[in-house]
Amino acid sequence: MLTFQKAIALVALIGMVAAIASERVKRWVAALVAALIVVSLGVIHPVIALSYVDFDLLGLIVGIGILSYHLKRSNVVEWLSIKLVMKFKG
Repeated sequence: MLTFQKAIALVALIGMVAAIASERVKRWVAALVAALIVVSLGVIHPVIALSYVDFDLLGLIVGIGILSYHLKRSNVVEWLSIKLVMKFKG
């Protein structure tokens, strides 16, 4: 049976998928709005919602982003590719 809380969660999910499919908003904005709707209407408790967040994975993603940004800025990848081509091509 479809309860009020399940209906809210379903509408938030369908709205998020539709927003992402239309490409009018960024994916993270659509997901954040859907999560805020579900939490603010009491479908899920904020502490429980926060327990689903994997902070280790978020730290890894942020760390990789920072590392790739600085590697690109310092041209290390281009330098390394030139060195490898020179070594193996002669």
